[in-house]
Amino acid sequence: MERPATYTATATIDERGILTGWSDGARRLLGYDSPAVVGRPAAALLATDPAGARRTLAGRGRWHGTVPLRHQDGRRLELDVLAHRRTSPAGRTDWLVVSAVTTRPQPPRGDPLEEWTFLQSPFPLAVFDPDLRLLRANRRLEHALALPEAAMRGLCLTHIVPGAAGEEAERSMRAALESGRPQEAHGRLGPDLGRTAVLTPLKDADGRVRAVCLSVSRPAPDAAGGPGPADETG
Repeated sequence: MERPATYTATATIDERGILTGWSDGARRLLGYDSPAVVGRPAAALLATDPAGARRTLAGRGRWHGTVPLRHQDGRRLELDVLAHRRTSPAGRTDWLVVSAVTTRPQPPRGDPLEEWTFLQSPFPLAVFDPDLRLLRANRRLEHALALPEAAMRGLCLTHIVPGAAGEEAERSMRAALESGRPQEAHGRLGPDLGRTAVLTPLKDADGRVRAVCLSVSRPAPDAAGGPGPADETG
């Protein structure tokens, strides 16, 4: 059976507010071809006062929430987006804006004990589907990344955590999916996370890999011997 269509709409916006990148997913979502929008103000796509959007992003390194956008045919769409402010080695800054678009229903929850174990595990955990899109995230990972599961669901890890660490972990995740063997990735996915991520293939009763679990080590104790940030209760 064909899986429901899932894709990610991405755009990049420079520090002047000009669109510099427009993915095919963005075209599918809003109807505009890349030449129609790249090089133009991103605010032209908003179905609300652009001044409010600028105030919301001022001074932030990341933002997630619902944004009203205008489709090419005039419809107003309320979209959940995640936006990251990035700085290049040359010192140039821009915004990476991503939105997961899916008709896939949320995965069924297990029995209560399984749910409690997953949600309350002391280790950050996430489950990614065969397309390497996030299905589930537990509370420890939500806390460490300061993002709710709803803001991450349907996104690839490199859109949740842009940068070298996310890219390495995603490569290891693909290797786990293809080989059926656990993999490790080294690189901190967030300041409240350890440096080692373990990518474990999740198999059905016939041994077929159905998903990949990401588990992250907890940060080492600080120099004073106290717990790291992820050891705090919350």
